[in-house]
Amino acid sequence: MIEVRDLAFGWGGEPLFRGLSFDVPPGEALALLGPNGAGKSTILRLLAGLLRPRAGEVRLDGRSIGTLAPHERALRVAYVPQGIDPRLPFTVFETVLMGRYAHLRGRWEGEADRAVVRRVLGTMRLEAVAGRPMAEVSGGSGSGR
Repeated sequence: MIEVRDLAFGWGGEPLFRGLSFDVPPGEALALLGPNGAGKSTILRLLAGLLRPRAGEVRLDGRSIGTLAPHERALRVAYVPQGIDPRLPFTVFETVLMGRYAHLRGRWEGEADRAVVRRVLGTMRLEAVAGRPMAEVSGGSGSGR
């Protein structure tokens, strides 16, 4: 369960947003909609624990995301920013598989890891783009750049 309570964030001066609160129950997906520059990517970075809020808290299964050790956070949270370098030839499947890195403990990925990726891609209805290069998949629409 992801719990967000009274979150506020800004890069300086006036906050980009304040008072943001919502829950994402286990097994549910969250969609962030808004115009460019509205703060969608910033909210995702806050949820992943990559940024610290000015106020409020993000909790993951009852624990503040900011208190998780980096390895523990990596086991539970993955973040892929938009704007993949087109010189990196990774497919959507391979990119999601990289999110399993913290689980590998020095070994190569196996069939169980690939099964997790297939399940996640299925949940998000992304099977059709699994073999496409990330650089060809739009961050917002999946329709190409």
